[in-house]
Amino acid sequence: MKLKNLAIALTLIAGLGTAPAQANEQPVIESFTYSPNGVDLAAASTTVTVELVVSHPSGIENTSTYLTLSNGSASTISAYLNRTDNPVDPTLSKVTFKATITVPRDVNPGAYTPTVTPIRNSSSAGYQYATSTFTPTKNNSVVGAETALLIRNNGDLNFDYQTYNGPTYATNATLNFVNTAKYNSNAKPIWKVGEVFNPSDFFESRVPGLGFDVSSSTPTVCSASNGKLTFLKEGGCSYSVFTPKTKDYIQKKYDSSVTITAGRIKPVLVVDTVTAKLATDVGKTIALPSVYNYVGGLVLPQSITPLVCLGSGSYAKLVGIGTCTLTYQTEADASYAASDLYKQTFIVGTATSETTPTATPAPVAKKKTITCVKSKKSTKGPASKKVSGTNPKCPTGYKLKK
Repeated sequence: MKLKNLAIALTLIAGLGTAPAQANEQPVIESFTYSPNGVDLAAASTTVTVELVVSHPSGIENTSTYLTLSNGSASTISAYLNRTDNPVDPTLSKVTFKATITVPRDVNPGAYTPTVTPIRNSSSAGYQYATSTFTPTKNNSVVGAETALLIRNNGDLNFDYQTYNGPTYATNATLNFVNTAKYNSNAKPIWKVGEVFNPSDFFESRVPGLGFDVSSSTPTVCSASNGKLTFLKEGGCSYSVFTPKTKDYIQKKYDSSVTITAGRIKPVLVVDTVTAKLATDVGKTIALPSVYNYVGGLVLPQSITPLVCLGSGSYAKLVGIGTCTLTYQTEADASYAASDLYKQTFIVGTATSETTPTATPAPVAKKKTITCVKSKKSTKGPASKKVSGTNPKCPTGYKLKK
């Protein structure tokens, strides 16, 4: 008796470890299509054929499923999708459900997203499951409405879709940017006089090819032109960034107000001169006069003559004969504009470190002789005299003979 019970127990244990011949499966939605994939309420016909294909190895139990098309607001369109096999074969592994719908002309245009009631497999499988979350097939290329039935009116879809992510500087929103290298919470506009605000730097388009525009209700403070804002003076700036209305989308707009403050200051750098260097200095590293930015930090040199010298921190490595030119510039930040580009130039390769002046001999003065005659008859002495010298002059009482 005990041996018999043990055999039964071993049999049961062995059975627990044996996998069933076939795993339980849910019915699979193979496809869901519209023909055509959109209608226009102003057209002659608004008829659409909807087709759903579902499969399961043991067959499909449902004879129909209920379709609901919704544009996200109050407008809905409903219909039954019925099996096309007649008579119904419950063992058929792939079943087509179909309906022809005439879209009412009084519905609102838009992108109508479908849902269907669950479809179950045949109970002959020994188990029964229904279709899971309904994911319809992509039917068109309109971003955000790829699986929807597109209902237009005179060509306008009026699709209410969030066409952009942003802005990056929004503090009360959770933003999911695609291009995170460009768009992140660190990207903030500079709300100062003289700056230009470009919406595409802070808003990410979700629709390829759909750009941004901007408007201002305070044009004396911030002026809108060519899709950008220019800050003209200090004060309150009220502006709107928007994607324009198209045949597919309604306009989507972001309104905001900011305070424009005084413009950024351009720093002035003091760059001292560097004396010429000897040819024997090539290969040496020389210290450079320090250049400071507006907060007292060092501005490092950049060489634009790498065959003559290389900048390294506050030093320059002399690598060849010629003219060394180093540049200095500070970058822009939220408070200061970028500085001008300053240059520091010196010669590498002079013959000596000092210039020895060459003595120039003084010119030798030449002597000349002049003849002087009496200027008055009462003057004693000869009637004429000859006077010689480098700068001869007639004595008193005499004048130069002409």
